[in-house]
Order: sequence, then structure tokens, then C-alpha cells
Amino acid sequence: MFAIENNSFSGFIPSSFSNMKNFGFLNLRYNNLEGNIPIGIATLQNLKWLSCGFNKLNGPDMLAIFNISILEYLDRRNAGLISDLPFDLCHHLPRLQRLGLNFNMLSGEIPRSISECSELQVLLLLQNNLIGAPPRELGKLQLLQILALGFNKLQAEKGGVTMSNVPYTNAVGSLMYAMECNQYVIGYCDSGFAGDLDKRRSTTGYVFTFPKASVSWKSTLQSTVALSTTEADTIPDEIGHLYNLKQLGMEKNKLTGSIPLTLFNISSLQVLSMWDNKLEGPLTRQVENLTMLNILDLGVNNLTGAFPDEIALVGRYLLVSSICQVLYLFHSQRTTFQFLLGANRISGPFPNGLCKLSNLGLLNLSQNQMQENIPSFLGNVTFLREVYLDSNNFTNGIPSSLWNLKDILKLNLSSNIFNGSLPLEVGNLKAAIILDLSWNQISSNIPKTIGSLQKLAQLSLAHNRIEGSIPETFGELINLEASDLSYNNMSSVIPKSLEALKQLDSFNVSFNRLHGEIPNGGPFADLPYQSFVSNEGLCGNPKMHVQDCYGKSKKRIVIFIVIVSSVIALVGLASVIVFVLMRRHDKTIKADDEWLPDVAQQRFSYYDLQRATQDFNGNNLLGSRSLVLFPKEH
Repeated sequence: MFAIENNSFSGFIPSSFSNMKNFGFLNLRYNNLEGNIPIGIATLQNLKWLSCGFNKLNGPDMLAIFNISILEYLDRRNAGLISDLPFDLCHHLPRLQRLGLNFNMLSGEIPRSISECSELQVLLLLQNNLIGAPPRELGKLQLLQILALGFNKLQAEKGGVTMSNVPYTNAVGSLMYAMECNQYVIGYCDSGFAGDLDKRRSTTGYVFTFPKASVSWKSTLQSTVALSTTEADTIPDEIGHLYNLKQLGMEKNKLTGSIPLTLFNISSLQVLSMWDNKLEGPLTRQVENLTMLNILDLGVNNLTGAFPDEIALVGRYLLVSSICQVLYLFHSQRTTFQFLLGANRISGPFPNGLCKLSNLGLLNLSQNQMQENIPSFLGNVTFLREVYLDSNNFTNGIPSSLWNLKDILKLNLSSNIFNGSLPLEVGNLKAAIILDLSWNQISSNIPKTIGSLQKLAQLSLAHNRIEGSIPETFGELINLEASDLSYNNMSSVIPKSLEALKQLDSFNVSFNRLHGEIPNGGPFADLPYQSFVSNEGLCGNPKMHVQDCYGKSKKRIVIFIVIVSSVIALVGLASVIVFVLMRRHDKTIKADDEWLPDVAQQRFSYYDLQRATQDFNGNNLLGSRSLVLFPKEH
């Protein structure tokens, strides 16, 4: 045994390794080795385990020269391989159990002779440039547990198929022809749609030519009635015969057609990943057979229809994988279920059956055509850590039970038709790092309890109908990196407490009705002016394209003085007008008095008064005031 895995060794592999005839285990991966791989290593007849991936090695194509009948493990991941896969790879490696060729630039088709590696348990061809359809011969690898074909260019062949990697006798059976090196057997196939007027069956035909003459052909009615004209299925049904398969990855290819029903018979399957292809059709009820499923990722396809009720039975017997090494899609110790069907054309209501998956940890149904309400009992799935329901047509209010998911990390409900207000219970999501409720119809105020989300890194409430002010408690979101509150009806001022948010890189409150001074401390010193546009009441640094608050105050003072002066002037003018009018009124009264007739005043002597009052008798007094006597009149 010789192992120097995961070090920083550099230099060349000594050629003397070719002489180590008793080497049974050679592990050189995860280093900085470079240069050629000694050719003699490929002929070490006692070697069972060879790993030299993740280095900077180059040299001859080692895959083509390997001839070690007892080799069980071959790891050449990330090794810079650029050739086609040899069509006779398994001829010389009959006992191979694990083949790792990830992260190279291998091209061509997967050879049909792969079935000769009958003991193969792990086949990793992830992230290469492989073309063509997955061969049906894969279904013969009955011991296979992991099949990783993702991130390639697998697809159905268009028109003719050049079979350069297939032995001629395998292609045409007993037909034998002398063949020059530059000539090929070429096959063509096609089918009509419901051309049989009696039974509405479709016609399938094929023809093989060599070199330009037809050597084999056939045209026949299909045995069943096709209901659509979808592209040919590129996932062979035979893969569904791999009853020991635990992980199947075909993501990021160009696969078409429907998902074979036979795949849903692999009850041992723990990972089914086929995202970002062109798969069509509905998710059938046979999904209930995947009782051990851990990850179901069929996102970014063209799947249609509604969810079957049987979705509630997926993964009900979920166990921890017994495979020891870290696998290419997930760590084996993960036990929560991941359900990913985003970016399809799935319609209908939210599948209630998902709420019965108590171990559901990740739910992604974004970018579909789902509608109606989200059931309240989704909040009872306490294992949930990530929920993506954005870009659908869900309506009414957000279920209050969702605010009870205290351990949720990411919640995205954006681009729906949710209404109502944000309750105080939003403060329960203390573990959340992403909360996106943008592009809905949420109204009312932001509750002060939002400050309890101290792990929150991204918050978006943009394009809603939120009113009121930004709570002072926003300043308690110490890990906040991005916040978008734009396109709402918020008023009041921007709290100065936000200056303490040291992690804040993006803060957008544009298109609101905010006023007052824009804070200039902390992160606000580096924010762009676009973050504050269309808030006519804001002022601050002129670089924010707003009025200077000091100049604005002076202007207000001037306006106040002008208003007060105007009022005083108006009052003075009114007083003058009143005075002039009163003077004119007095003159009019005097002028009227001049026209009154003169009346002579009658005079009485003292004696007349004495006599009339009986010598000023007290009985004749009307009253007295300040020694003035008023005698009664007779």
C-alpha cells in the first residue's frame, strides 16, 4: 500500500513505480503532482486500487492502455482527460467496481460495452462533454448503486446515428461486409403520428445503409396508441431494472421525453436528480414507490399537470445511507427529504400530501403555475429549513402557521398574490437568513418585532402596499446585508439606528413617501443615490441627488419670515382700511347733525326747583349718587 492523499506534494511520479510489482493500493489524489503518468503503472498486475485524480498530471491516455484484470477501483477525476471513452474499456477491467472520471473533458458516447463491467457499483461520469443517449446496456449493471451522468450533453440523436464506437457485428448481426476504415454503418429512424385510420396507431420505421446502399429496413405499426407527438424518450427504460441503485444523477443535460415509469420501481433509490433538461409529462402516481427517497430534483423541465395524492408516500421509510464515502450529490448522513420541482409548468393547488412528509427539509415549487391557498398545516412540518414558493399564483393571506417555523433558514414567497399584513409573529423566525416577500399585495405596517431576526442577511418587501414608518428596531438586524423596501407607501424618516448596521451593502427605499434627513454614517456613506429616488421629502448630502438639509432649513426660515411679514402687512392694511372707513363714517354722522333743527334749552331757576320739590323734600327724591340729588318730577 502506498498512500499520500490530500497533501501538497509536487513534482513528478517516479518511473520506478512501474517496477513495484506487488503494489495493490496506490493513492496519489489531491496533490500538486504534474508531468506524465508512468505507462508501466497500467500493467501492475496486482494493483486493485488506483487513485491519481485532482492533480496536474498529463501524458498518454491511460484509459486506453489499462489492462489489469483484478483492478477494482480506478479514480481519474479532474485529470484533464480529453479523449473519447474507449469502446473496449471494460474488456480489460472485468472486475472493476468503481470508476470515477468526473470533471474531465471526455467526449463521444458512453460505450455500450460498459455492460461488460458487470461488477460495477459506482460509475461517475459527471461534468464531461459526453453526447448521445444513455445506452440501454446500463440496465445490465445489476450491482450498480451510483450512476452520475450529470452536466454532459446527453440527448437523442437527430437523424442518422454514426456508430463509430460500436463494433460492426454488434450493429448488423449476421450481415458481414468488408469495411474500409473511412466507411460507416448509418441508421435512420422516424415515426408518424396516428396514421392508421382504423386503429389510430402510429407507424415506426428504420433503415440502415452501408456505405450508401440500404442493408436493413423495417416499417411497422406501433403496438400502443400514442396520445401526443412529444420527442423521443432519451432515458432508456432499462435503467429502471437497476434495483440496487441508490443515486441517479442525469441533471444538466438535454434529455427529452417523459420519465420512464420503470424508474419509479427502484424502491432503493435515495437520490433522483434530473433538473435542467427538457423532460415532459406529469409526475405520475408511481412516485409512491420511492419509499427511500432522500432528494427528488426535477426542476427546470417542462413537467405539467397537478401533483398526485401519492406524493405523501414518498420517502416514508427514509434511512441513512450505508455508503461510507462522501457522494457526489450529498453527504450520506443527511436524513431530511428534499423536494425540488421548480421552473416547470405544474398547475393546480398546493399538494396537501407534502404537508404529511414530516421529514421534509427543502421544498422548491417556484416558477410554476400553482394557485389557490397555501394550506395552514404546512407550518406543522417543523423539519423545513428552506421553502421556495415564489413566482406562482398563490392568493389570500400568508398562513399564520408559517411564522411558527422557528428553525427555517430561507423563506421565499415573492411574486404571488398574497395580501393582508405582516403579523407580530414574524419575529419568531429567529433562525432565518433570507426572507423575501416582494411583489405581493401586503399592506399595513412593518411590525417592530422584525428586529428579532438578528441572523437575517437578506430582506425584501419591495413592490407591496406597506405603509407607516421603518421601525427603529431595524437597527437591531446586525447581520443584515441587503434590504429592499422600494415601491411601497412608507412615510416618516429613515431611522438613524440603521447607521449601526456594519454588514449592510444594499439598502433600497426608493419610490416611497419618506422625508427627513438621510443618515450619513456607517453604510450610508457608500450607498448609491438610486436607493433613495422618488422620495420628495428626503434631504441630505447633495451626492444623493436630494436637497441639502441646511439649505432647506434656511429656505424654510425665509418662507416663514415672508409668510409672517405678509400676514402683518395684511393686518396693517386691513387696519388702515378700517380706520379710513371709520373716519368717513364719523364725518357722515357730523354732516347729518348739521341738518338737525336748533332747539332752545329751557332754563329753570333755583326757586322753581325748590318750589316744585316742596323744598327739596326727601319723599320726592328719585335717587342719589355722589351727593347729586334727583328730585321727582311733578
